[in-house]
Amino acid sequence: MQKHYFILKDGSHFLQFTKEEIYEQIDNSKPETFLPFLEMMDYPYIEYEWQKMVDRFPGGLILGRYLSLMRLKGFRDFTYADSDWLNEVRQK
Repeated sequence: MQKHYFILKDGSHFLQFTKEEIYEQIDNSKPETFLPFLEMMDYPYIEYEWQKMVDRFPGGLILGRYLSLMRLKGFRDFTYADSDWLNEVRQK
């Protein structure tokens, strides 16, 4: 059962929606469809990293891969609230 839910940074499972329910609502090219989920799960949105995933896996299920990346050491201390700052820093 747990394999159908995304894992949060603390190792618990995001139980509000199954992976399937989330993927049904997401269009990888439309941030308004996936940003609410990143906010609920408190992962930052780093546009450059998201786009890199989209380019690497065209037509693929990006969210799970992106969340795995955001759990890595270089990103795991950041939250959704850091998104704007992270994107600004990246652009400079």
